Amino acid sequence: MAELQGSFLARSSSARAQLARLRRLDAPGAGSWMSVGETVFADMPLDGLQDADAERFMRSAKLALKLYALHQQSKKKPMAVLFDKDAPWRGTLGSACFQAGHHHGDNTGAAGIERRMSSLEAATEWGAVEVCLRALVQLLRAQDVPLDYGRLAHDLYLLQIPEAKDGVHMSWARDYFAYRPTPEDVDKEQ
Repeated sequence: MAELQGSFLARSSSARAQLARLRRLDAPGAGSWMSVGETVFADMPLDGLQDADAERFMRSAKLALKLYALHQQSKKKPMAVLFDKDAPWRGTLGSACFQAGHHHGDNTGAAGIERRMSSLEAATEWGAVEVCLRALVQLLRAQDVPLDYGRLAHDLYLLQIPEAKDGVHMSWARDYFAYRPTPEDVDKEQ
């Protein structure tokens, strides 16, 4: 994804076309696996995975790439970032949603974000998960908030495992509601 993003930001027409193909993947008559195969399958570690694991892995990677292609469309700065566990803003879905919902220091978008995150948590079908995530990514896109798509793909993989699903939602909620010191708090500590 980093190579595709770099090419897109360098204004490569082939990268723009590749993102367009990724956005249309699964659309009737629009997306071709052969046209996006190099982006989707290059360096993908499928060796040794059981059939169910490989299917979960592919479903997660495909959705993350489609969402990234939507998020990056027409943007001049990178919308895919790397997870940083030590940063106050970690790049996870929960922290990115917090950023979008509290853009410019207010919380006017928080109710909409929280409603969509609740819908995502309640989703029981993969199609519903995709619809909810697409709505959240569109809100992130509107506020220029980037997301760690590698981490999202990992979370989406776990979301498909019944025993891990609750942990994924708990992690997203934790990152959304986590304490973030305000400038006033920092001044008090000094």
